[in-house]
Amino acid sequence: NMTKTHLRPIVAAVVAVLAGSVAAACSQQSSSPRTSDAPADPVTLSLATSLQNAQGTWAVVPMGHLDQTLNTFWQLFFEPPGGTTWSNEVDATAVATNGGLTLASGSDGSVIVGIRPSNLLRYSPLIATTDAGGTWANGVLPYGLSAYPDSLAASSEQQAAALVEAPRGDQVLESLGTLGSWNPLVDERALAATPAGSVCGLRAITAIAYLAGTPFIGGSCDRPGEVGILARRSGSWQLTTPFLNTKGSGLGGDEFEVLALRPTGDGLSALFAGYGGGSDGKSDKGVILLGAWTSDGHKWTTSPPLQLLPQERLASFGPANGSNVFVLTSAGSSEGTGSGSVPAPERLEVLAPGENWVQLTTPPAGTATVAFSSDSKVDALAVDQSILSVWSLTPDSHDWTRAQVIRVPIQYGSSS
Repeated sequence: NMTKTHLRPIVAAVVAVLAGSVAAACSQQSSSPRTSDAPADPVTLSLATSLQNAQGTWAVVPMGHLDQTLNTFWQLFFEPPGGTTWSNEVDATAVATNGGLTLASGSDGSVIVGIRPSNLLRYSPLIATTDAGGTWANGVLPYGLSAYPDSLAASSEQQAAALVEAPRGDQVLESLGTLGSWNPLVDERALAATPAGSVCGLRAITAIAYLAGTPFIGGSCDRPGEVGILARRSGSWQLTTPFLNTKGSGLGGDEFEVLALRPTGDGLSALFAGYGGGSDGKSDKGVILLGAWTSDGHKWTTSPPLQLLPQERLASFGPANGSNVFVLTSAGSSEGTGSGSVPAPERLEVLAPGENWVQLTTPPAGTATVAFSSDSKVDALAVDQSILSVWSLTPDSHDWTRAQVIRVPIQYGSSS
């Protein structure tokens, strides 16, 4: 077993230094005011997700009493390459995780974990590892991470970006040295006012990523048929939009929101949702999901749409093997269940570039997210309050098999 260095004293010192600067804001709401009168999001996003790199597979899931914010504790799980056993690495965060965790993987194999604000915390501590959790470095954001799953991005351990809820609206910060030093890259208002932002009618920043060191930003747009993905090139923001064949597809009247921007082995993947009217601008066909891929940041390959049923919500999404992406849907909301469990999943769909959506065997009840390993094994991480059950699906099997049970010692009431 590798020796782990959890740098609690450093995190505690950072917390103590910053606590005084945020004390005056303790009575305010945790979320910053929006910069526009944007309508409600078409889908409610969960932070439950997973990622893979050369160091192994990481996943974040909520556990505890999920109908009680102060008794929901997000956990950080890890499985080494070729392994069959998950371990819980959440102690490395050293602070309460009620607000959620956000993951980002760098091109050098590093992993950065951001802790969203909760209770009186109004900023986000960060931890990073380059050796699969053997040792952890610490950092801190001056403001709290946004509640979007892709609000944290990394090109390497030395280059990272974060979407934060700043006092005057959402802002993207960038670090080019250490995770303790951040500089403004762009804010929501300024980006919306650029020629590129005006083309799509940008109303919110929803995702960030890097491609070959170039920052990319995804957003929601109020101009029908426009997908808001912007890249910073030669000192200005330029719109790089996946082509949508709206003829006969019914997509012409949709408004789109970028849900995810993720680096792949040879480029960048995107997941976005379309909602609103059909091509006639009047009919309401519900929410559809599409994937897109690029190797150079200019030309995109776009997938066929996946239609969500009226009772479905987007429970989780993330990378699958290679450049593939997965989408997990469930019925109803993950909150207010009363039992602290995750609703039963509806569908697990996988999408490869240039292919159609493929539905896998429905995961077991309580699945919060799934994780794909390099050997094509799929693990479903199912939550029942403080018990995590790991179910595996292998290429030669059509049924899920329970592979591991982890009992997480949760101290209910410790965050109140």
